[in-house]
Amino acid sequence: MNIATFLEQYASGSNAPAGVAMNANARLFNTTDVNNIQGCVLDVTDNPGQITLSSGNYLIEASAESSKYGQSQLILFDVVNNVVLAAGKSKSAPIFGPFAQDNLGVTVKKYIEVADTLTFAVLHYVGMGTADACLGVCAIAQQVALFAQATTPILVPEVFAEITIIED
Repeated sequence: MNIATFLEQYASGSNAPAGVAMNANARLFNTTDVNNIQGCVLDVTDNPGQITLSSGNYLIEASAESSKYGQSQLILFDVVNNVVLAAGKSKSAPIFGPFAQDNLGVTVKKYIEVADTLTFAVLHYVGMGTADACLGVCAIAQQVALFAQATTPILVPEVFAEITIIED
């Protein structure tokens, strides 16, 4: 099975970049976890976060979180043809009160047949009427101690978005 997994990952204790509320913010995938799909390329320089696929059939699943309340959409967007390929929507979360939520997650999944090539981005729309819709906040500096093996905590990277592509 051919698979590619890309992450939007930052140092332990770091937040994801701030996005703009009421706008589609590009998720900036910056780390390749695995990629054995021929012709699958993650751009980390010219157009950060954009992914190009060669001809074939693929199952694409992306997930991300945002740190503002309300509703969030994750969009697979063809950047060459300006077309929405698929969109997923989170449930609404209360903005205030005892049930207010932070780090709201959303997922989108799409099976797609690519005839020639496809270059796409994952856009994240955060529906909150503030100017600083952050695209993920770390809970604390993620220090995980492996009590059985070490006394010094291990710093775990913060992962705020992930995309997995499976070639059919």
